[in-house]
Amino acid sequence: MLDKSEHSLFYIHRALREQYPDLLLRPLLIDLTCRDFVDEFMHEETPEVIFHAAAHKHVGLIELHPQEGIRNNVLGIRNIALAALRCGAGLLVNISSDKAVNPRNYMGCSKRLTEMLIQDLACSNVTRFMNVRFGNVAGSTGSVLRLFWEQIQKGEPLLVTDPRASRYFMSIPEAVYLILQAAKLGRGGETFVFEMGEPFNIYELAKSISLLAGVKPGTEMPIHFVGLQKGEKVSEELWEEWENPIPTEQAGIQMVSEPDPLAAGMIEKVERIERLITRNDRESLRQYLSILVPEFEKNRREMFLDDDEPLPVMAAESADLETYGGAQE
Repeated sequence: MLDKSEHSLFYIHRALREQYPDLLLRPLLIDLTCRDFVDEFMHEETPEVIFHAAAHKHVGLIELHPQEGIRNNVLGIRNIALAALRCGAGLLVNISSDKAVNPRNYMGCSKRLTEMLIQDLACSNVTRFMNVRFGNVAGSTGSVLRLFWEQIQKGEPLLVTDPRASRYFMSIPEAVYLILQAAKLGRGGETFVFEMGEPFNIYELAKSISLLAGVKPGTEMPIHFVGLQKGEKVSEELWEEWENPIPTEQAGIQMVSEPDPLAAGMIEKVERIERLITRNDRESLRQYLSILVPEFEKNRREMFLDDDEPLPVMAAESADLETYGGAQE
């Protein structure tokens, strides 16, 4: 188990030790962006299978700190992937996000770059590299379900970005099971995408959680609309237009075998990204990202916002269920 968060690593180590007392466990407190440390522990441990789930993932924070988001998410997977090659690992699974599809924010752009990097490395190496892409995991850290529940416990209004906003959700056990199944199926270079079903409307989700908590939404439990954060979409997508997903032998999992047309030479491209981050050259980094992921720049332009402007936040309004229900329709 490897993490740079002391808090997270301590608690997951303790929980596993209690549940599986005979399992050999080793917690490693390491930052994946420190390349020398990554090489050192990979040389010592020589893992056969690696699941890479480490990422900064909160859209609003990464919009404020894009260089840190790119550094952590992109350089981290670069370092662990190259170390996996050097130590002879058999398999590396990169956990991606639906925000990597047609990205509008820096978080999604960073995850798109990780997918491209994995596809590029898979073309000419023995280690099996693959991507697994899915939507929100209900109950995970930062999940809107957890945030809603915390707001209810505090007696605070539920905050919804937009009455039209919708997201794909799956449970933690579902996500883990499907990741393991995809790892078994992959031969290298694939991007596996889970069938997420229909997306959930966040406003309807807020009302349902209120009812489950025994309070009437809109009266006993106010719902405020605060506006989309900078970079947020009304709805997410699971596929790029050029991708041609096909079913696999495992129910619920589809596969894209063709790499991104721009994935070639990603190791060298990531090295240039690293140089721009080291120089703290935010504008050049933004311009280079627009070349690597053209739709990212297109989507940014469509927001009619400049990166240096403050986050746009609509005035919160108390939700009138009938009014907003009609507007939603």
